[in-house]
Amino acid sequence: MTKQLIHRSPLGELEIPTVLEPVAAGVPFEVDDDIAASLLEQHELYELAKKPTVPELKAIAAERGIDITGLKKAADISAAIAAADAEEEGE
Repeated sequence: MTKQLIHRSPLGELEIPTVLEPVAAGVPFEVDDDIAASLLEQHELYELAKKPTVPELKAIAAERGIDITGLKKAADISAAIAAADAEEEGE
């Protein structure tokens, strides 16, 4: 299993074990449970990432011009945002 964490390092980007790219402060990243447990011991630096609420996701979609008509669940809206991001990267 994995967990999403964020870091609050005043130094900015950090290289985190098993994460391919350096991660900016405040940006969620995913790691295996055992690594997450180790990082969370440094509670002044790492915390579990908060999952966005449906209103927050709707705002993100609106800001990016992503059509989420008829979508009501957070998972569905997140998937639509991820699909739009993947499509944009593929262009």
